[in-house]
Amino acid sequence: SVAEAHALSSGLKATLTRLGADGIEELRRACGGHGYLQFSGLVELYGDMMLMFTGEGENYMIIQQLTRWLLKGHFGGGSGWASFLAVDDSGPCNVSVKSDWLDIKTQLAALQHRARRLVNDITVQVKASISEGKAGEEAVKAVQWDGIQAAFAVGEALIASAFAEGVFSVEPCLQPVLQSLCSLFCLNVLEKNSADLLLDGYVTRAQAMALREQARALLDVIRPDAVALVDAFGFSDNELNSAIGAYDGDVYRRLLDWASKEPLNEGPVIKGWLEHLKPMM
Repeated sequence: SVAEAHALSSGLKATLTRLGADGIEELRRACGGHGYLQFSGLVELYGDMMLMFTGEGENYMIIQQLTRWLLKGHFGGGSGWASFLAVDDSGPCNVSVKSDWLDIKTQLAALQHRARRLVNDITVQVKASISEGKAGEEAVKAVQWDGIQAAFAVGEALIASAFAEGVFSVEPCLQPVLQSLCSLFCLNVLEKNSADLLLDGYVTRAQAMALREQARALLDVIRPDAVALVDAFGFSDNELNSAIGAYDGDVYRRLLDWASKEPLNEGPVIKGWLEHLKPMM
């Protein structure tokens, strides 16, 4: 339906651009002082991403289009993308050892459970407020922040599901590394939001610890392929415009070369020092 398409596309736009903006900022910080340099290319990249975050519907506004659709509870029909929200939970998580978290179905079940629970929580709160005499709009506004978190949870579950579907549609030789990458994404989202799973008893403390340990173990699995995975996107040095992200990896030589071309570095001191600053010293 048009309503479903509008709601899901609004939610995915907000979720994906938040993931992109947060990821670039995390990368910039991980690069230390080099990441702060204009030469890193990350400053420009972050600015471009924040345009997507804000333009065509600011995220905290547009995500609420999905929240309002979720409160209507029409999950059974349409494209089927959100049909998991209408499914009754089969019970708590069945992970018994750390490696069980590598099962894609287990990861998706946990993400979908989290989304269902958060959507159910806001639905119950709105109905309770209306039964107490509040107007519908007032009741919805009262759960605004929780509704935003529920909508983001649905968006993350949808992305994970699409990621997993894509992994199993590629050539068999590519599936192992992409499956590890998909698992890392899913486990990272689950670990960051493990409180949601612990609150209603879906996972135990031991299962949450196993989740964290498996996520860390995946880093060692993926690390040898990390550069190749990034290079697979095919971005040229010209597109990246980065002294620290060029194909040849010669970071420090390029940083020195680019710095030497900066107009402020043309002489031993900056222009204006002798005329204006030195007399005041």
